[in-house]
Amino acid sequence: FLTKRVPEKIWSNAAVPCLIVHPGIEGDRGMSSIDWALKEHAEEWGVTILQAEDEMDAGDIWATNNFKISRHQGKVPTKSSVYRGECINAAVVGLRQVLHDFAEGNSSPRPLDYSKPNVNGKWRPKMLQADRAVDWSASMYDIATIVGASDSQPGVLDTFFGVQYFMYGAHVETNLLVEKASPKTILGQRNGAVLISCGRGAVWISHLKKRNIRGNKYSKLPSAMVLPKEFVKALPYLDEPDLFLEFGTFPKTFQDIFYWEKNLACFLWFDFYDGAMSTDQ
Repeated sequence: FLTKRVPEKIWSNAAVPCLIVHPGIEGDRGMSSIDWALKEHAEEWGVTILQAEDEMDAGDIWATNNFKISRHQGKVPTKSSVYRGECINAAVVGLRQVLHDFAEGNSSPRPLDYSKPNVNGKWRPKMLQADRAVDWSASMYDIATIVGASDSQPGVLDTFFGVQYFMYGAHVETNLLVEKASPKTILGQRNGAVLISCGRGAVWISHLKKRNIRGNKYSKLPSAMVLPKEFVKALPYLDEPDLFLEFGTFPKTFQDIFYWEKNLACFLWFDFYDGAMSTDQ
């Protein structure tokens, strides 16, 4: 993905079109497209291939392909999963379409026109931490949604024990009978994640990263490895869920590993954060 402007000498070359693959629906503009889409619970999103020009994401449109955003029960979509999954698939379809039309001499890019009823996107500013701030009196689904919209970067900044951390890897808890506690109370731990109460329910945060300060840089690690050791040592370890689930169902809690059985076959599922497991797992 782009982090810097394309130099004018490249995009202004009329002989060779310079195309941008933008992770947003037609008309969407800005560098936090997926973040805003997930925060606002968009059910459909897309990828637009447009021509680079001086004004960001405002060039002629060569192709656009939309997709539904959905996840299995209890799971919230994350920015990184949408980018690596649905966006990549839609981008490949669009690029093939664009390259085929270009090779055949049938390219027909169209100008961005917000007056058209099918153009539903709009300019969005960069999403700041103020836009990502968690209201711990909200529901577990609302909190998991904003953390998911910020995962795997930049995370959601919050404070625990007077220290600022970025939060990642949110999972809603619908299996356990969660004790009533004040919002933002850390209730327990499991496999490195911690369970935090909120206004309605509780949410697991699997990873934390201490904010870099005064030249000190920190890494993203399982939450229980980052929080104060004495606190974690006294924090209850919550029961492990059953590894076996009925065929076609998914965990209703933070659970990295589970399996199904059907017709004498075993289906092993594993969903490790960032794709890597520890030796304990």
